[in-house]
Amino acid sequence: MRGKMELPMMQDPPKVLNQNFDIKKLHTKIVHDLKMMLDEHNVLVKSFRIVKDTIRQHDSSNLKLRLIGRREGNGRMYNLPTVSEVTTLAVDNFETSSADRDIIVETQTGKLKQIYELNASYLGLQYPLHFLYGQDGYREDIPLKQLDTKSSTRRRRLNMREFFAYKLGGARYMIQNYQDAMAICKWAGYPKLFITLTCNPKMAKVVRFIENRGEDIDKIISTEIPDEAIDPEYYATVAWRILGFDIHYRDPPVERLNFHLPNEQNIIFLDIDLIDAIMNRNAVSNSMFSTWMDANKKYVEAKELTYAKFPIRFVWKSSEREWHPRKQGCAIEQMFFMLLGCGDMYYLRILFNIVQGPRNFEEIMNINGIQYNSLRDACYALGLLDDDKEYVDGVAEASN
Repeated sequence: MRGKMELPMMQDPPKVLNQNFDIKKLHTKIVHDLKMMLDEHNVLVKSFRIVKDTIRQHDSSNLKLRLIGRREGNGRMYNLPTVSEVTTLAVDNFETSSADRDIIVETQTGKLKQIYELNASYLGLQYPLHFLYGQDGYREDIPLKQLDTKSSTRRRRLNMREFFAYKLGGARYMIQNYQDAMAICKWAGYPKLFITLTCNPKMAKVVRFIENRGEDIDKIISTEIPDEAIDPEYYATVAWRILGFDIHYRDPPVERLNFHLPNEQNIIFLDIDLIDAIMNRNAVSNSMFSTWMDANKKYVEAKELTYAKFPIRFVWKSSEREWHPRKQGCAIEQMFFMLLGCGDMYYLRILFNIVQGPRNFEEIMNINGIQYNSLRDACYALGLLDDDKEYVDGVAEASN
């Protein structure tokens, strides 16, 4: 789609837009440090520096730089490419063909140049601070490792969606965001409008869906700049967004409640960290779960709450590794999902919806004054495992 859009002048912009942003106040040291870091470590930046130095030494204006589109090495084996792997210099024209996928950098010719977006260096040039070393972005020849080796329709290459899903956080990240969304739906109800964006608005199923609903899409979505006199609020919102300010937030927040069995909490560390230093960290002994039981000892009102309901009246201070009484607002809880095959972790998650105010792990298994030896026995004593009740509850939770 091609077009031109002219924005009207703002006669009375929102107050926040009247602030005078002085470019001279930019922190020059940060910019200098970023430049030095890229000069030292980024192979794409090094390539451009080589071109600059060569031009200065030989006074050549027809030097060209080729950013090679295909890699000979295995990206999983050689994660950080060298300058020779990504670039080639020449003083004359390259031998090119119409099928070339390389990026050619040359002095300005006054003409538009088309850059192949699947070049391995494309993302590194577009987002240098996300690809600090100039490492490869997506390319078409990334091999796909599949567990199902018997399938006759087995793909051999990674597609673009899978690559970006991995870069954005992988399947676990996506699942956690999905569970956050389901927690919000459970608390506030299902949304009445679900909006997705597509690169092809004339796609058959999109057109069919809109026609079946029989609604005027312009009542829901508008790509027109609002009129300042008729819609001043939307006009200000558009101006706000064009200038790069945030226009959305999430309220109430979702608090992800982690939990673990005794002395089995997850610990994140580097391979160069010393074991003693790791074990002495405050985060090791004071997890979100363990400090919940400490809060039950400290606050009277905490004894009336289950772990699942705790964020409603208490807030987790990660910097202090403590729970504190909430002074305002609330949060929606989201406990990590556990399958029945997870054993004790599955039963522990069930008990978090029932047991109130335990001061230690043993009290979680204390039901009506009787101390049980296992989490499963405690669940059974509460009648949670009679017949297929745990399966029914699991289905009911998923449906909500």
